[in-house]
Amino acid sequence: MATLFNIEFSELSETELREFIRKKIERRRPCYIVSPTLTHARIVHKNENFRSALKASELRLCDSEALLWMLALKRRSIRRRMAAKSLVSRLFKWAEIEGIRIYVVGDDRSMLEKIRIQYPKAVRGVSCLSHYRSSDLYDESNEVVMRDIRAAKPDILMVSLEVKRQEYWARNCFFASGATITFCVGRSLRGAEGRFMPALEKENARGPGWVWRFLGKNRYFWFCPLKDVCFLLIFGVFELNKNKSA
Repeated sequence: MATLFNIEFSELSETELREFIRKKIERRRPCYIVSPTLTHARIVHKNENFRSALKASELRLCDSEALLWMLALKRRSIRRRMAAKSLVSRLFKWAEIEGIRIYVVGDDRSMLEKIRIQYPKAVRGVSCLSHYRSSDLYDESNEVVMRDIRAAKPDILMVSLEVKRQEYWARNCFFASGATITFCVGRSLRGAEGRFMPALEKENARGPGWVWRFLGKNRYFWFCPLKDVCFLLIFGVFELNKNKSA
């Protein structure tokens, strides 16, 4: 394992991950998996509760190219990035072939319905948890969702919530849900239903104002990579200064 920002990253290929999931399902040993990004790295060093939630997970798959570069700078590199967007799509297709049952929990109802329609053989149910907070473990809506999950008897439970919310939910509920594997996939679930890049609306394409409307509406696709680059540059300068002082 390689450690960065108090996160111990697991070194697995996709083939090894599938074998890990298959063995866990055969032995019925519940666990949960997280895929840390730079957002996790920014939060984990100042939030003890979040750090413990990540540490309690069975696997921590690196889902950030910037984190790979940081690990390389510290000479603790791992073999590859496990890009959750493409990984989740392939896991759905693999589950349909292998007959593995998947249940999906998220906060976007329309996205969940698209996932159910696109992968009917694998997805046995979906539930929306748009109002869940870390303190809402025993509220009525969460108990209803938990009953639905246990009734579906899934092998894999995919959780698509915001960072922190999904990790807290997985830690609190992975054992009681009855699923063998609880996988925190975050917003990468949008890639599984074909929304890697949003389509530009034709009615907004007239005049110079469409550029600002497009960038404002779809800021995730330009602002997040920009934050990653800035974070990487700051980290690199910090490491160089530390090496010089040493």
